Amino acid sequence: MNSLLASHEAKANGYDEALLLDINNYVAEAPGANFFYEKEGKLFTPAPGNILAGITRATIIDLCKELNISVEEKFFTVDEVKKADAAFFCGTGAEVIGFESLDDHKFPLNWNDSVS
Repeated sequence: MNSLLASHEAKANGYDEALLLDINNYVAEAPGANFFYEKEGKLFTPAPGNILAGITRATIIDLCKELNISVEEKFFTVDEVKKADAAFFCGTGAEVIGFESLDDHKFPLNWNDSVS
């Protein structure tokens, strides 16, 4: 129910999707999708605990290991995400979807140019 309400609120405010936070205000996930961001060629994703660690998320982490792309699972804030080069959601239904901006902050890298 929380995911549905968050999606409706995001869309009512002109956004495509919501980014959910955990009880400590760290980025958790999107409704029905996991979250990654890229900074200086390295990927970051929320640490397990308050997320549903999805199959697509695990596959991306495994592929990154094979391609020698560093992935770090950690707790991070929205402010940290806004300093990222690029960001994307992933999930069974969503597959992998890069996004152009978060709130009014546009990411500097075009999704097609990022390591992800």
